[in-house]
Amino acid sequence: MKVFVRKSVMVLLPALWLAAGAGLVAGQALAQTDIDSDNDDLSDARELEYGTDPLVADTDSDGLLDGEEVDLYRTNPLSADTDKDGLSDGEEVDVFGTDPNLFDTDGDGQSDGQEANEIINGNGGAGNGGAGNGGADDDADADGLDAAQEQAAGTDPVNPDTDSDGRSDGEEVNGNGDPLDPDMDDDGILDGAEVINVNDNGEVTDTDSDGIPNFADLDSDGDGLFDNIEGSVDSDGDGLGNAFDLDSDNDGISDLRESGGLDANSDGRVDNAGAQLMPIDSDGDGVPDNLDLDSDNDGVPDLVETQQPDANGDGRVDNFTDSNLDGFADSLSDGGSIDVDTDADGLPDRIDPDSDNDGLSDLVESGGVDTDSDQTVDLFDDTNGDGFDDGLSGMEIDLVDSDGDGINDITDNEGIVVAPTGVASDGGLVTGLSGSGAGCSVIAHSSLVDPSMPLLLLLSLGGLLYSRRAYAQPKPEPVSKD
Repeated sequence: MKVFVRKSVMVLLPALWLAAGAGLVAGQALAQTDIDSDNDDLSDARELEYGTDPLVADTDSDGLLDGEEVDLYRTNPLSADTDKDGLSDGEEVDVFGTDPNLFDTDGDGQSDGQEANEIINGNGGAGNGGAGNGGADDDADADGLDAAQEQAAGTDPVNPDTDSDGRSDGEEVNGNGDPLDPDMDDDGILDGAEVINVNDNGEVTDTDSDGIPNFADLDSDGDGLFDNIEGSVDSDGDGLGNAFDLDSDNDGISDLRESGGLDANSDGRVDNAGAQLMPIDSDGDGVPDNLDLDSDNDGVPDLVETQQPDANGDGRVDNFTDSNLDGFADSLSDGGSIDVDTDADGLPDRIDPDSDNDGLSDLVESGGVDTDSDQTVDLFDDTNGDGFDDGLSGMEIDLVDSDGDGINDITDNEGIVVAPTGVASDGGLVTGLSGSGAGCSVIAHSSLVDPSMPLLLLLSLGGLLYSRRAYAQPKPEPVSKD
């Protein structure tokens, strides 16, 4: 039975009203109720109510603060052993994990004090299996640690996850974790989230197999982008958080390559362990390339610009499966797609607005409209934050092959190049560069000078001068027949 000694505060009310009538401000008097002189989480006013000492944090010396007893455990702050079972309230809570309000917590006929004594003496106890034998009373919160182990680790014997990180105290103690630190590597991801993926494939403790478990690894997948940058968000919805996914946007290109890293062995992980990369945003749309399905915003998905199919036009690998849980589609080789650099200018096609360097942007050559001549999609709109224009997402791109040579125009710098109708153009007339030496084509925004142009101009001028001289000759006088 709980015994609480309470002093009525009713006798205080007349005095309070008298004080107010004497000119004291009622608000000032009431403010005194917030004072906690002994810092026991029980205000002085409430201490008077419960009969505890406002200057002593643990009035009954049972190991629990007066505030804890009143508001948390509902025990008697004036009795060191509320349930009279031979154990102090503090011992029940902090050492044995029993209920300080129940004489016999497990209902086996023995008091908690008797069982605690048997456990301490190693005799076992009815219904508890004895110390260290895995009985119910020995591990009150079923976290894999008995009372003695919990005490040694400093964990809460009645809370299976003391630091609330998603891993039980037992898992952390027995798995080189820290049951009192929810984020051991300070990467912003709780240790529990770094051990258990959101899919149904069980625990993955060391994603990059570098010998460091994820919860202590600053870069769990070894792609050069630290976990505190990638986070546990699953951008491509493949069941792997970005921190454990080597291709976070599922465009077939590794996060490592899209962040400017080198990958000599094509495994999607940095060649120099521990190297740190920073995200790159090539088109300045606020979405880093490793999460951007169209890194140069030319309307052609990065996937397509690495010459991979995209039947549904969503910018992600078709028919995605990932049996080894590394984030790369099984249909791709290890390390994902290799960058293509058609014009060998040092810029991969995925971040090159004119992949073949023919003077006509990829946007225009893929059938897009570029009214402001900036080589990027007009009126760009990206509500879902995937870096791909909402108006183009889901539309299969029909790459034009104007000259029918089997090479689409965006990667073809030879043959006929046709600027689509309505596309803004500088009006440059270029001959001999595209098509045959005698042919010509309209090319937008070109600064190229065709070597045959001066000759054509000279011939035109020569013809014009000859015509003017011919018209300038005096007509001969008619010859008389006489």
